[in-house]
Amino acid sequence: YQRRVHGGAQIGHAIMEHEENAGTHSGDATMILPPQNSDPVVLADMKGKAEALAKKLNISGPFNIQFIVQG
Repeated sequence: YQRRVHGGAQIGHAIMEHEENAGTHSGDATMILPPQNSDPVVLADMKGKAEALAKKLNISGPFNIQFIVQG
């Protein structure tokens, strides 16, 4: 979990890593927090994309986004 203040609003990121392959329903999946096997460059890219999407859609509250990383 990473937290920081931006423009008076708290921005938080929580990235969980799925233990199962893609296709397993997230409600039934085993998750790892914090991620243990994810490339730090990929994690930073996901955070940047999530922030950009929230800004573009003018999201002002919590939201969930799921990325599939191949490799």
